[in-house]
Amino acid sequence: MRRKDRARSRKSASLSLRDGKRRAKVIGTHVKDPLDAIFKPRSIAVLGVSNAMHRFGGRRFRSLIEGGFDGSLYPIHPTTREVLGHKTYPSLRDVPGPVDLAVIMLRADLVDAIVDECIALNIPGVLVLTGGFGEAGEEGRARERALVEKLQAAGSRLVGPNCAGLFSGMAHVNVLGWRTVPEGSIGLITQSGNMARTFAVKARLHATGFSKIISIGNAADP
Repeated sequence: MRRKDRARSRKSASLSLRDGKRRAKVIGTHVKDPLDAIFKPRSIAVLGVSNAMHRFGGRRFRSLIEGGFDGSLYPIHPTTREVLGHKTYPSLRDVPGPVDLAVIMLRADLVDAIVDECIALNIPGVLVLTGGFGEAGEEGRARERALVEKLQAAGSRLVGPNCAGLFSGMAHVNVLGWRTVPEGSIGLITQSGNMARTFAVKARLHATGFSKIISIGNAADP
């Protein structure tokens, strides 16, 4: 076997082992694979929700509700008792059941502690919409690397940070903040949330749609 082929074989084996370890560590939830927590969650906790629909957290929580998600939905807010008719919980630790996907829309300096809670609670999917990480200089890159290392060690997957959200037609999950996303057979991966929205507008014009849309932002978790 040539040297390049041996190196490629070792890399493939390493990736398979890493993915296997991730799957083995996902416990205490409904999911069998970490990616199920992202595209087929049965329960979602949302941190950074708001009753103000012009705010970032208000739009995305509304799109999640209006998208028809029929699993357990846990809005997290330390003081507000209800958001858009849904009972809120002061923290992730107060949620009464397992969480498959945590959606984080809090300030960058609060994200690290929330990710620690996600790990402690065996939450396999973490979606961080917040900016202020790898795109914001060396300090942000260091925080981003630390988040990824912790989540990988726990067997969880990260989408983002600094992303626009995701859409999964099969699970009726819409965390993009747009009130309507056309459903269809196209899967879209994009760094830019604005580009994703442009594609969605064009899809409506051409009477087609998406099975999944994922805005990867900084794409910190390879």
